[in-house]
Amino acid sequence: MATPPLRGSPPWDTYRPSQRPRLGRRYLMVAQDPAVIVQKISDTYSNETRGVHVNAYATEYETRNQVWFTVAVELWTEAISSELDALDQALKSIEEVAAEVRMLARSVYSAVRALGPDYSRRVDETRTHPLEAEWLDGPMFGDSVSSDQVGFFLSAMADSEPFASAAYESGRLRVGPESGSIAATIRAARRLEELERTNRRLRRQVQQGRSRGSPWYILALAPLVLMLLAWAIPLGWVEAALFLGAFLALLAAAALANRRPTVSRGVLVAAVSVFFLDAFGSAFAFSSLIEPDSLAKGGITQLGQAYLVSTGLGVGAGVVAGEISGAAKVIANIQILLFATFVGGLVVAAARVILRMDGRMETLRDGL
Repeated sequence: MATPPLRGSPPWDTYRPSQRPRLGRRYLMVAQDPAVIVQKISDTYSNETRGVHVNAYATEYETRNQVWFTVAVELWTEAISSELDALDQALKSIEEVAAEVRMLARSVYSAVRALGPDYSRRVDETRTHPLEAEWLDGPMFGDSVSSDQVGFFLSAMADSEPFASAAYESGRLRVGPESGSIAATIRAARRLEELERTNRRLRRQVQQGRSRGSPWYILALAPLVLMLLAWAIPLGWVEAALFLGAFLALLAAAALANRRPTVSRGVLVAAVSVFFLDAFGSAFAFSSLIEPDSLAKGGITQLGQAYLVSTGLGVGAGVVAGEISGAAKVIANIQILLFATFVGGLVVAAARVILRMDGRMETLRDGL
């Protein structure tokens, strides 16, 4: 009885198109009477198994001028997304179900051989050929990578990876039927994404290097100007709250500006450093409103005095005129502790750099 040839198209061609990536594989199992195992696979896997579709049919496979009666088992599934980890998981699902199908085939042939010696002579030991074909079809790489970049990358990889039949159009990649093409595609996609991340990082560094005199530094200088203006503002709840809101708004603006590739990270670092003083200055202002004598005997009258105390603690590490008491003393101790921790971290970092440099010098001396 004539058997159909191996199918050249992916096993999902009879299904409606999907926006999710589809992965498929075809395995071949040698047998003199493939109808038995085809029927068993069809009965066992009539429905999806862990999202994997299974289809088996009898065919002929020719190798080195020899024709084998084989069972072609095609398995395919849809990945939950175009993320590379999702593709890896979908491929693992196919491999797990394929292993179950092979075990089922071996159990079927063991049962057939047990029927009698006459029948067993007509049945070979179940043998599985290496992976015969596989396909991948779906959106890949996203909008961050152009079609020209993908095409150039696939062409450059053609010598070492099975990309002979790869095609990329409108953000959709089609690969196959070369065996090994799915794993090769995932490897290539990871390399391409890594190259894109490296290029974006380099472009950002170049753009930041060109903008050292960036006007965005005004976001870090503006809080200092407000601290000076606070000397003309009387101490009050509304005034203290407005200044705190202004400091928070400037910090948020610096954080948003840091997302721009042309803005140096120094802007955000400077803004955070100044906000450290502003936040404790506002805390001292509210403390003085609750306890008038907490910062100085007789209390303070100008909002700027609270920021002066914060600056003296942060910069002078506690060298402040006047006496601090009550809740303000707790705030002052917290600020001094944070400042000391920061200074200690800088000292440790500097020591590590020096030790690393000393170690390299010793290595160079030994080499000489």
